[in-house]
Amino acid sequence: MQADDILMIGDKIELVKGDSRVYKTSIEDMTGNGLFLAIVPSYGGTHALLHVDDEITVSFFRATGRYMVKMQIAGFEKTGEIRYMWLLQKERPWQLQRRAAYRLSTAFKVQVCEYIEDAEEELPLFVADAGTHVLETAGSKDLSATGIALRVKWDYELGEKHLLKLFLDEQQEKRQSLDICAEVVRMIPELRKGVHSIGMQFFGQKRNMLDYLAKYVVAQQQKQIRQNRYLND
Repeated sequence: MQADDILMIGDKIELVKGDSRVYKTSIEDMTGNGLFLAIVPSYGGTHALLHVDDEITVSFFRATGRYMVKMQIAGFEKTGEIRYMWLLQKERPWQLQRRAAYRLSTAFKVQVCEYIEDAEEELPLFVADAGTHVLETAGSKDLSATGIALRVKWDYELGEKHLLKLFLDEQQEKRQSLDICAEVVRMIPELRKGVHSIGMQFFGQKRNMLDYLAKYVVAQQQKQIRQNRYLND
């Protein structure tokens, strides 16, 4: 039986670059020593701007879930009008667990709102105004595809459900929020008086929401790595 974390010819994959843009393509060939051939993807009719030695994150799906792997562009070739790229696998793929596979340290504004029964069934990916009462505006500590940690002043109880409006960096200019339902699963005291931390687990996520958050976390992680490298140079 083929292991789920092994890429095969014909697999549909998604490439995430440092600019947060996601490109879709597929595995066309493989050498058996970590090199995979894929069609150079395009976006809006234009080929993706990729270069030899670029490091990218590749994701693919199995029945057991979503897998991700770091790769490096090893070269390009062209057959007729089709451009191909060789991807060199840098490490073993890891599975994005239903519970956070990676928690990104990040700070942005979050409005904690009253929960409306079955709100998760009505939420699209982005909602400008869900019409709910805002309890407080908090700040995030970390974010994953399946949960978030917040610094709050309001007193919450374990098991409480709320509607969160996440104002991620790229949404703030549009004055839109990413709206998602979450349940309080952890409470952590802090040294600062009047402030404490809570951990909240998302629920009722549709596939597009889970995918969006996973891609956002990966892209921001890569951005932080690049910034750290620049500061250390």
